[in-house]
Amino acid sequence: MQFALVNAHAEDQIWVARGTYYPTNSSDTSISFTMVDNVNLYGGFDGTETSISQRDWQKNVTILSGDIGVKGYSSDNTVKVVIAANSVIDGFTISDGAMNTKKQAPMKGTSNQNAMEQGAPSMGQGESSMGQGKPPMGGQGGSGRGERPSMGSNTNSQLPETNTVSVGHSNPGAITAGDAASSSNGNGIIIWGVAPTIKNCTITNNQGGKGAGVYIQGTKDLDKLPTFINTTISNNVATGRGGGVSIDMMSSAIFIDCVFDNNECTEGKGGAIYNDFGCSPLLENCLFINNKAQSGAALGNDGVSCPVISHCTFYNNTASEAGAALYQGTGPFNDPIVINSIIWGNYCTQDKKTGIASGDFSYGQDSVAYGAGSDGSSWENAFTSLQNAINYAGAAYSLKNQPVDIWVAKGTYTTGNKRSDSFVLRSGVTLFGGFNGTESTLDDRNSDLNITILSAEIGDTSIKTDNSYHVVIGADNATLDGFTITAGYADGIDGQIYDTKGGGLINYLAGDRVRPDITPTLGFDTVIVNCTFSNNYAEEGGASYTYHGGNPKFTNCSFINNKAQYGGSTVDRAGTNAIYTDCSFTNNNALYKGGATFTDYGSMSSFYNCSFSNNKSGTAGGAIYVIDRASQEIPNKTDFELIDSTWSNTNDIFSAVYIENSTFTANIAGTNGGAIYIYDGSYAKIVDSDFTKNVASDAAITANNSAKVYIDIKTSFSNNAPENTLAEDKKSSITFK
Repeated sequence: MQFALVNAHAEDQIWVARGTYYPTNSSDTSISFTMVDNVNLYGGFDGTETSISQRDWQKNVTILSGDIGVKGYSSDNTVKVVIAANSVIDGFTISDGAMNTKKQAPMKGTSNQNAMEQGAPSMGQGESSMGQGKPPMGGQGGSGRGERPSMGSNTNSQLPETNTVSVGHSNPGAITAGDAASSSNGNGIIIWGVAPTIKNCTITNNQGGKGAGVYIQGTKDLDKLPTFINTTISNNVATGRGGGVSIDMMSSAIFIDCVFDNNECTEGKGGAIYNDFGCSPLLENCLFINNKAQSGAALGNDGVSCPVISHCTFYNNTASEAGAALYQGTGPFNDPIVINSIIWGNYCTQDKKTGIASGDFSYGQDSVAYGAGSDGSSWENAFTSLQNAINYAGAAYSLKNQPVDIWVAKGTYTTGNKRSDSFVLRSGVTLFGGFNGTESTLDDRNSDLNITILSAEIGDTSIKTDNSYHVVIGADNATLDGFTITAGYADGIDGQIYDTKGGGLINYLAGDRVRPDITPTLGFDTVIVNCTFSNNYAEEGGASYTYHGGNPKFTNCSFINNKAQYGGSTVDRAGTNAIYTDCSFTNNNALYKGGATFTDYGSMSSFYNCSFSNNKSGTAGGAIYVIDRASQEIPNKTDFELIDSTWSNTNDIFSAVYIENSTFTANIAGTNGGAIYIYDGSYAKIVDSDFTKNVASDAAITANNSAKVYIDIKTSFSNNAPENTLAEDKKSSITFK
């Protein structure tokens, strides 16, 4: 069959008759079936067909086997059976790849015969195997699949990429070293930087260190994902992570109508599937049964891996330590989305159930999951949980790459039951509030009349210290439109820094993403429209906190009565590029600095047609406080050219604010800068704006410690106290231009 692959042309189809095929006649265990881009492989023929529709791949079993030596003797098997390409593999059993572990005695009655026979009848008109007139492959009457291989010590010269015990932690450099041919992962099929379609296949009886059945790596920048359809992955055994499947390095895959049965990870995580380093596969209508591992017997997630699991069933999976069905690791934000699925009868060792699961796994009409897929299709059967609706919409976007809108009726929606609960936005999803529950078009809503509240008030309403820390957690490519966001209380009493920031909205991912990006960005590009942030508290950023390269956009939003120690309503920090248009900041209060907003560490905050009134800080910056200190280059597209067109994003990184057509009225600073305080090498540019009745000990606008402020001649000042409306130290400058 390899001869056929090598001699095929682009867009050819290779038809393969039933039987068993081996990648080599030799004893070289490094030789695999190497697929070719755009050459599609179809098994399941009896040798008489003239069209693909005539084949019966279930009856005419066609096996690609790594059992190249003594049959049933795994130590001399080929390491990998198939090396994938950008092509289709349809109708095969892929089996007996092995990383050459502990030897077992050969089975009686076996021989080392090779089944690569040719001579099946040639094709009629229509599709050919390798161009017109070339015969398909033969090979009927091959050997069976043998017994499930036993595991043991690794004696093969091809070691796992860690070059150590395979259950330990790896690193990006080790994982990406080499290529598909040199890797010893993926003993059934290895997918390395390509996106094949695997359909109507069985991947079984493979053994190795990581991803014994399937290993996927290097797909994060591809236009499409590896896709598995109607495929069974069974009886694969790994000493490392991922008995059935292992996915690494921000790669992903789609599994539709697949079965994961009796796979095992003997010394690690992920009996059926293991995801690490930001890998989030999509699983639709899949069955996980009888899988085994120390942790995550069915599915293990580490390193910010967030699979989407829809209409799946997990039954009779067994873990010896934790997570019989799902294991979420110990790091931040392993956050799977599970929708309309059944997780039942899975066990850890102390509560282990013996026996093998079998039977009908379809929904019964008395199941709570029966018909649940119709939730949210109309007002009559709307979701009763807003977070479930968000999760379902996020999964739909991930599967179809089509944005999803959620309409939310008037009323108050609370975050959950715990202080750590929040509404978590999902990429590709827009939430619209302001409906009365009868509308048929978006234009019918009246968000001013139909107040829709997202609240962190989950406990005793007479106190705030039992409220959720954050009302909303943002997401890239997500929009919130027409809501009141209130009562977040980010006091972080448990010592979690993340939970001291952004009482209304926290707009970055907690901790390190643990992803192999050279320059990872933690901040989100959330879009907030027609929203009110009121009565939220945090130590930093009472209403909103964005960090590390986020690009939030706030349009027609109101920030009212929010409080913090720094940044009464908002904090933009560490390379954030925030844009506020037609927004109002009223009665916000900072104990120390930035009564309304606080801009820090090389961030830029831009304000267009905004109003700041009656905001207060205990020390500097009654409305706005800007500090540059130790600014660091963080990957982002920041609009520094608004301040100075000669600046370069790669060479000049400063904290800055740009203010246009905005008003500052009756803001108060306890010490300096009744309206604005610019400090420590920061910049500000103020265009066509008005400053009235702002109060501080020195001026309405203060520049200190090498700060620079540019003010155009259209900007006006009146009735500020004291009369000196501008103040600067010897290192700073305030320039009219």
